[in-house]
Amino acid sequence: LYTTKIERGAKVDVLACKERDLNFDGRKDTWYYYDDVGNVRMEEMDFTFDGRVDLVTHRRGGKIIRKEMDTNHDGRIDVWHYFEEGVLTKIDRDSNFDGKVDYWEYYEGGQLDRIGYDDGGDGLVDRWDRTSGKK
Repeated sequence: LYTTKIERGAKVDVLACKERDLNFDGRKDTWYYYDDVGNVRMEEMDFTFDGRVDLVTHRRGGKIIRKEMDTNHDGRIDVWHYFEEGVLTKIDRDSNFDGKVDYWEYYEGGQLDRIGYDDGGDGLVDRWDRTSGKK
């Protein structure tokens, strides 16, 4: 899919979205959305081929900044991966699928540093697990 924009007085077609049918069933399964300079700004993917998006990847300047996943296929995001300069920094998870984050992983230099758990269901960390060697 293309959009038309004006550059230096001339009409130019710019790629806006690319769609693909991965399993050849006639339904689109992946969508790639582009910014005005040709970088992918967002990707949507249906890995289960049920017509619902399971993974959304957000990019800025071509670099991944966030991934959102629906792991139980109920149509709601329940896992979020956050990146800085393409490196994973944090994972939030709604492990009981009640719509609230209750599990957090924090990364330092791409390595898991600590994990937080919400045992009380109030959206706050009740306990931490740290990787070995960290206090």
